[in-house]
Amino acid sequence: MSAHLLDTCALLWWMADAPELGSAARRVIGNRRNQIVVSTASLWEIAIKRRKGRLAGVDDYLARFSELHASWGFTTVVIEP
Repeated sequence: MSAHLLDTCALLWWMADAPELGSAARRVIGNRRNQIVVSTASLWEIAIKRRKGRLAGVDDYLARFSELHASWGFTTVVIEP
């Protein structure tokens, strides 16, 4: 098992099943033996971009990220000083 931190773009591409996310990245993220980590900084970035009108279609994700991360096998890491 290895740990991988998803950046915001990779997370958005994963959610959208976007072609920008390469096949190797898809295999790593989809492999339940790997620990996939999402920083709360990505949630914050997504929320800010949505509020500014630069990102649409993420309301459901923002409302249900804990449930969605659990279903995908992701861990959410909290930023602390």
